[in-house]
Amino acid sequence: MRTWTARSTTACNPPGPVDSAVHYVHQHLRRTHAALRTAHDCAQREHGLTALQYACLHALGTHPGQSTAGLARATLVTRQSIHVSCEACKTRA
Repeated sequence: MRTWTARSTTACNPPGPVDSAVHYVHQHLRRTHAALRTAHDCAQREHGLTALQYACLHALGTHPGQSTAGLARATLVTRQSIHVSCEACKTRA
């Protein structure tokens, strides 16, 4: 059974067709992700949102009425960080 792990390529161990295909797909996924991330960051910047504020608003849109502890879990930050972010959103509104 073959495992799909990265391996070094040497003269004795040239890349096979599967390795080349995986590399090709990986490169295109990285480029696509970078382009989407850039567009997303520009859209956030136009509205004056930080990534954390956007994540907080998204989490609230998905599950309205969450506590700050719930938002912190959903956005993978501390309760203190989410509190500061929520306060910043409140002052802008």
